[in-house]
Amino acid sequence: MNLPNMVLFDVDGTLIGENDEPRDDVIDLLLSISEFAAVGVWSGSGGEYAEMRVRRLGLGPYVEWTGSKLARPLNHHVLFTVDDVDTTDFGVPNLTV
Repeated sequence: MNLPNMVLFDVDGTLIGENDEPRDDVIDLLLSISEFAAVGVWSGSGGEYAEMRVRRLGLGPYVEWTGSKLARPLNHHVLFTVDDVDTTDFGVPNLTV
């Protein structure tokens, strides 16, 4: 069974930068990727936190999954992650921003 592809974005340091400011360059990347693959947002602070940040950034229409970094989207194949730290230990390639 072929699962649809997904790219996972981290929240703090990635979508949200210093001083709690949105990182427009990374948000633009998320919007561009959402045209070709499903987008997920996850956080070490948990799924509810990731969901709250997605709502505050107005990204709800572009994000199919939110969760904890301890979870994985079950109905998607994760192509790569986008994070402010190297997360290659999650078993998929990482784009460090």
